[in-house]
Amino acid sequence: MNSDQFARVLYQGLGRTIVYARSHDCSPFYTVILQACLYNPIYDRQTGVDRAPYLHELIAATGAEPWFRAHILAALADPDDEMDRELLFDLALRFAQEGDGAARTTMLARFLDNVSCGEINGAYQIAELDDKASLRFVVEQIGAAMQRAVDFSECWISEHFLDDLEAAYSHEPEILNDARIATFRQMVRRSPDEQRIYEQEKAQRKELRTRLLDLTYTDVHQAVASKLLNLKDLWGWGQHTSDTELRRAADDVLALTESNLQWRLLAIFDERDFPYGYASLLPLLDHPKDLVRFRAAHVLARFRHPELRARALQLLAAADTLEYGLILLLGNYEAGDYAMLAALVQPMPDQNFEFRSQESEGQAGQLSDENLHALVSRVHDLFVRYPAPEAAELLLLLYESGPCDQCRDNIVADLLDLDALPPRIAEECRFDANDQIRDLVEARAQ
Repeated sequence: MNSDQFARVLYQGLGRTIVYARSHDCSPFYTVILQACLYNPIYDRQTGVDRAPYLHELIAATGAEPWFRAHILAALADPDDEMDRELLFDLALRFAQEGDGAARTTMLARFLDNVSCGEINGAYQIAELDDKASLRFVVEQIGAAMQRAVDFSECWISEHFLDDLEAAYSHEPEILNDARIATFRQMVRRSPDEQRIYEQEKAQRKELRTRLLDLTYTDVHQAVASKLLNLKDLWGWGQHTSDTELRRAADDVLALTESNLQWRLLAIFDERDFPYGYASLLPLLDHPKDLVRFRAAHVLARFRHPELRARALQLLAAADTLEYGLILLLGNYEAGDYAMLAALVQPMPDQNFEFRSQESEGQAGQLSDENLHALVSRVHDLFVRYPAPEAAELLLLLYESGPCDQCRDNIVADLLDLDALPPRIAEECRFDANDQIRDLVEARAQ
């Protein structure tokens, strides 16, 4: 494996890196591994899996843990603006829990410096260092900074800190009444007016859901406009409402010009056919708002028609509409489609690889990470409807090229269903960044 290949699979979170490190000299890749530890260059930090356990295991497999520890702690002590500070704290926490005093000292110093600047990076990790005393330390330090009028408005502080603290010290009121904790409580808890509004909206949602199937479309429209019903509620209402009310909903959706309301109301037809057929919805595939096009494609996927298949193929041909074409294909699949989609997926190059972001367009002839991610999601949906042995080639290509470690478990599950997961890949799945993938292959092995 060369450096570019190693960087690629590390970006994806494949277990191949750990399998390799367990039996090869990884010194040529130390800087690549360190970059991953410091900057966490993954497809999507918001939805991706926690990389700290995976990277910690990889570091241990290299046999060079002291070298990595030193560099990671140095970075945590003085991080640059691009570093992933939460990941640095996650890794330092593991070192500290293994008895590394330098890691503990560095974590505490960085956390206190962060708090003085109105940031809480490291709070969750510090709270896990020891017993309840660590949690108390976190709350007291943030509360003390609030007393000094440090501005925390740029970060979100979870009420769970306070909930956990109050549970841990429920029999020690003198601690909970500490002025620093009282300040934290005052700043984090909702005000009486905020709590009253929250409880009112919560009661409204509960009342609406209790009588969901009795609601008229007028009720539904108003509730959606007030954000009191979610997409799951709309699916349920659409499934069970009368034909008359469903047509009222269809008339309104077609007439709406407010796109933020239109895309939500389209969810009514996810589980029930649009009463006027597919033709009246086709213009929505050209809507300027992505969410309207996305939801319209889902509604149209309930219909099967040559015109819809032709439109699906047209959408598949362009990078910016590929996902809508994949969704339409769910209702208009034909034999040979898996091979057609496989032809769209070009293997990642072995040379000149650079860590790519979600916005990456890929190199010439390659799909962007965003489109590869869409393929992983939609091909799984397609496989659930049309499981076929010929899907194996496409699934293996997506395993190799898909950027998202969170979604890869579906691909592995589909390959296992086909009994088409090669032994080499099954072995590396035991070390994947996604624990669900590890569990899948472990369960199959038993």
